[in-house]
Amino acid sequence: TLLLAEPADGGWRASLDGGDLAGRRVDGWAQAYEIPASGGFFELRRSMTLRHAWVLVQGVAVVVVAALALPGSRSGALPVRSRARRPLGRRARRVQAPAAEPPSAPAETPVTAGDRP
Repeated sequence: TLLLAEPADGGWRASLDGGDLAGRRVDGWAQAYEIPASGGFFELRRSMTLRHAWVLVQGVAVVVVAALALPGSRSGALPVRSRARRPLGRRARRVQAPAAEPPSAPAETPVTAGDRP
């Protein structure tokens, strides 16, 4: 018995003298193959299709993130729709309103000692 210290996940393929060998699970997780005592040319392969697909997905994700991280376009390169101004609230109107001049005091006439009001 050839016992691999790898999980029995179905990606392993073994052949002996060109004929496929059936794998089995040992101890609930490890991959094993029965090899006869007479021996022969044993070949063990692992299918990498899923790994290659996963690496491709990760590469695309890195390219997308890098593209999104690039600085934006020049100003004026794209037409920008102007936003309508929102009406100001009471507080903003109060702050922006020009300050009214304080009411002027009535002109005082000088009073002399002999004048009576």
